Amino acid sequence: MPAIDTTVVQMSGGSNPDVDTDGTGAGKYLLFLVMLVNIWAFSIPVEFRRARFCTEEEVRLNPDSHCITFDNWKSGIIDYYANGGGVQFDFTVEEGNKWMILL
Repeated sequence: MPAIDTTVVQMSGGSNPDVDTDGTGAGKYLLFLVMLVNIWAFSIPVEFRRARFCTEEEVRLNPDSHCITFDNWKSGIIDYYANGGGVQFDFTVEEGNKWMILL
C-alpha cells in the first residue's frame, strides 16, 4: 500500500497565544465602536435620529415624510453642534410606531 500524506489544520493557536481564531481580540474594538455610535445616536435631536435618507426627488414628492437627503442631514448635525449642541439623551418612542407595544 502506498503511504498517504495527511495535513492537520489546527484552529486554535496551540501554544501560540498571538493567534486570535475566535475573533475576540479584534471584536472588542468593533463592539466599542458600535456602542459609541449607538450612544451618540441617542444623544442627537429626534428629528435627525428618526430621519430616513432619500433622494432630493423623493423629498420634493413627499414633503410630510421624515425623508431627508444625507447632505441636509449632515449639515443639520454640523449646525446643531456649531450652535452649542450638547448631549441630551432622548429615548421617546414615536407615536403611531408599528413596533410600539401598548400595555
